[in-house]
Amino acid sequence: MRKALIAIILLVFMSWSVHAQGLILDPGLTLEPASGPFGFGGRGVIFRAEENFSMSNFGMDLAFAGSLDFTVSVYAVAGTTRGALISETAYPGLTDDGSQFFTLAHSQAFTAGTTYEIILRYSDPGVSFPHYEFNNPTLNEANGFTAGTSMLVLDGSDFDASEFANTWLARFELDGVASPATPATPVPSMSPVGLVLLVAIFLILGACLLARRRA
Repeated sequence: MRKALIAIILLVFMSWSVHAQGLILDPGLTLEPASGPFGFGGRGVIFRAEENFSMSNFGMDLAFAGSLDFTVSVYAVAGTTRGALISETAYPGLTDDGSQFFTLAHSQAFTAGTTYEIILRYSDPGVSFPHYEFNNPTLNEANGFTAGTSMLVLDGSDFDASEFANTWLARFELDGVASPATPATPVPSMSPVGLVLLVAIFLILGACLLARRRA
């Protein structure tokens, strides 16, 4: 009995984890086949944070040949235009690893109710990528779509500020951690399996106490 109880406790601790989410930004439209390569440029996403959360990685569904320079940038959004640069990470001389989402590490905390742009820029000769025909240049919230509980996606964006909002939304994946109290701190949570195991511990402890009383 004692060994079984210890094993269950260990499983509960293993199930206790930071609530991380891999968000694929999908508007529910047809994903148009990959085209390109498109030269020096970049593609991004404009969104409003629905809760405080932090990003650890940003990925884009793309393919390319040779070696390219990449940059992940996060901007504020001022009305319907690109605002001030908030953070940026540069990655020179990368090659395609063959993954569906070409993912780069970039840490950034987002505040609920604030609108941001995340953009992935690349050098010549560029990349090929699939896209959605999603166009919301006025950033009308009613025309946006939700990604998980963290994001209201408003539009796709281009590398050039003059083409900030455009008719294409590339396919992105974002690794984020919800953190309602403090944007920069992941919030621990327990998985459903962990909850079941915790209940089992209490039941076993109750049975042990009842057996002792009868003895």
